[in-house]
Amino acid sequence: MKHPEGVFGPNPLLEPYSPFVPLSSLPEKLWNEPLKGVPWRQVPPESRVTLLAAQESHFFPTEEAVSIAAAIQEGVRASVMRRNPLLAKEQRRINQLALLGRDVDRAMLQSLACPASGGIVAAETGEGKTTIARRALEVFAPDQVVVHAPSQAGGWTRFTQICYLHVDLPFNGSRGGLLARIIGGVDALMGSSYSENLRKLRNLDAQVVFVMKVLSVHRTGMLVLDEGQQDNFDECAWQREFVLFFLAVMNFGIPILLCGHPSAFTSLLVVGQVMRRFSDIGYFQLRRAADVSDHSWSKAYVPGVMRFLLCEAVEDAEKIVQCSHEETGGGRGLFVARWLEAQRIALLRRGDTATVTFADFQNSRHSPRCTELYRMAQWMRGDARAGAFDDIASAPAAANPAAQDCATTESTPAKANADPNAVPKAIQRLMKDAQRRAKEKERKANKDAELLKKTTPEDLRRSTRVLEIMAGLGESQRELLGS
Repeated sequence: MKHPEGVFGPNPLLEPYSPFVPLSSLPEKLWNEPLKGVPWRQVPPESRVTLLAAQESHFFPTEEAVSIAAAIQEGVRASVMRRNPLLAKEQRRINQLALLGRDVDRAMLQSLACPASGGIVAAETGEGKTTIARRALEVFAPDQVVVHAPSQAGGWTRFTQICYLHVDLPFNGSRGGLLARIIGGVDALMGSSYSENLRKLRNLDAQVVFVMKVLSVHRTGMLVLDEGQQDNFDECAWQREFVLFFLAVMNFGIPILLCGHPSAFTSLLVVGQVMRRFSDIGYFQLRRAADVSDHSWSKAYVPGVMRFLLCEAVEDAEKIVQCSHEETGGGRGLFVARWLEAQRIALLRRGDTATVTFADFQNSRHSPRCTELYRMAQWMRGDARAGAFDDIASAPAAANPAAQDCATTESTPAKANADPNAVPKAIQRLMKDAQRRAKEKERKANKDAELLKKTTPEDLRRSTRVLEIMAGLGESQRELLGS
C-alpha cells in the first residue's frame, strides 16, 4: 500500500508525498551520492575543483539521521491524516478559520483545534542538524509545493498545498521578524504576495491570526524553524510569545520542528507542558564523537563522507580515518571541510590522475579555508591556547591513542611549550572572552529594553491574550511559561 493512512479512506493531501518509507528502507532512501553515474573522470584533475561543490548534496545516513528522519515522517503524515479535506468536519474548520478575525475566544478555538506534534533537533554548529532535516523532507516530499486540480469533494476550485516550509528564526529575536520570515518563505515558494498583506496589518495580534490562516489554508505539512540560538530565542525579550506562537501553530494542526544550538532551548527543557508537546516528534541532540574509537564516527560518518571522491585513489585511507578525530575534534562539518580541501590539494598537483595522500589531509589544516577550523578543532579537544568559541563546548584535553600516528615528514612537529607564562596567558585570554560575551549580552538586553519601550501596554496585552487563547493555555497554565 502506497499510503497506510488510506485504510481510513482517500486523502488528497497525501498525494504529493512519497510512499511511506519503512524504517528498514530509510537508510537506502536517504543515501545520496551525487557523483554516482557521473563521468567526472573525463574532466582533467585541475578542472575538477569546481565539482567539489557537489558535496553539498552528498548524504550518507548515520543512525542518528535515520532516527530523526523517521520521526519527521511520522509527524508529517499524522498531521496530514488528521486534516483530511474530504471530511466534512475538516472543511468546516478550514472555512471558519478563513473567516477568523483578530477577536478570538475559547469557544471559537475549540472548533478550530486540530493538535499536531512538535520536535527539536539541537546541535552545535556544523553537526548536520539542518542537513538531516532538509534531506529527510526532500525524500518524503519531492515537490515542496503542489497545485491541486479543482475538487468538488475537497471543496476548492484551486488549491495550493505546501508540503513543508523551512525558514530561519529572525536574527534579532523579534516577533514581527518571525512572522515576516514565515510569510516571506511562503511567498518565495508560491510566488504570492502575502508579505504585502502582512505589512498592511498594523496590530501584531492581527498579523498572528493572518499567519495562522495562511499556514492552515495551504495545509502546511510541517514548519521547520532553523538557526535557533541563545540570543535570538532563549534570551530574547519575546521568548514567551515565541513559545505561545509555536503551541498555537501546533494546535491549528501544523507540526513544528525547531533546529538550533542546545543553548537556544535551555528554558524549554524545564517547562513540562511545553516539552511534552515537543517530545511528540522527539528531542534529538547531536553530539560530537568523543574519540576515534566511537564507531559512529570511524566506521560510519567518516567513511561515508570519504565516499565523495573526485580523485582516482586514496593513499593511506585508514590512516586518515584514524587521525580524523585528532585533526577535527570530532566535528562533522570540520571533517567535511578538511576532506574537500585535501582533495583540492591533490587535484591541483597537476597530472593526468590525482591521488589523495595522508599528507594532503594533514596539510589541509594550513589552507586559508581551514586554518580557523583547525583552531576550532583544537578548542574542541580542550586546548585553551587556541582561543575560545562562544557557541562551541570545549572538551577536557585527553590523549588520543591515534595521535602518535598522525605525524608525517611533511608536517612540522609541534614543539614543547617552554613559556612559563603560557597558562596565565591562556587564562587571561579566556577572561577577556568572557568579558566580551558579557558586554554583548548587556548590549542585547538594552536593545530589547528599548524595543519594549516602543510597544504600548495595550498592544502587549492584546497580542499576548490572542496568543494564549490560540495556544490553548488557560490561566492555570500560565505559570508554566514564566509569566
